[in-house]
Amino acid sequence: MKIALFGGSFNPPHNGHIHAIKKLAHLKEFDEVWIIPSAQHPFNKDLAPFKARVHMLELCLKNIKKVKIIKIENELPKPNKTIDTIHALKKEFPTHAFSFIIGSDLLEEIRKWKDYKKIESEVEIIVMVRKKIKHKKCPYRMLRLDLPGISSSDIREDSKRNVQYVPKNIQEIVRKFYCKLGLLPR
Repeated sequence: MKIALFGGSFNPPHNGHIHAIKKLAHLKEFDEVWIIPSAQHPFNKDLAPFKARVHMLELCLKNIKKVKIIKIENELPKPNKTIDTIHALKKEFPTHAFSFIIGSDLLEEIRKWKDYKKIESEVEIIVMVRKKIKHKKCPYRMLRLDLPGISSSDIREDSKRNVQYVPKNIQEIVRKFYCKLGLLPR
């Protein structure tokens, strides 16, 4: 099977994530799209609890075919890095071919990841282009899927735009949960 791995903090999941996941699921080259929420932020930023983010993802993705939420990062020893997740998945599913999907906003950051050269040799890296992100050279295959330029940090930080970019079925959860955590303005 050919699997697209789409990881992220999903803190919170937003319409940009859902749009990207739908587009990936409609591509004939992938048999499935596996969503991999991170158990912890790689650069130690605060995250809502793993179970809460998974629950929001389940609500957002329940009607999209070919999509599975994989909770492996919560099961692996901490601190877990992308390369560890890839190794664990390849060990568990040795016959699958994995492509690792990243947003174009991560192009500058990927070289800071643990063993990023090994990641490049273990999986195909595919970059999804977001509208607001400017990119110079890209050493990976790029998918131009007309993705909105919204990010989870935009939602957490901008009180005027905060939940309008979140799927309607989780807006109230996001509003209550992130305000309670002090991650959204009241």
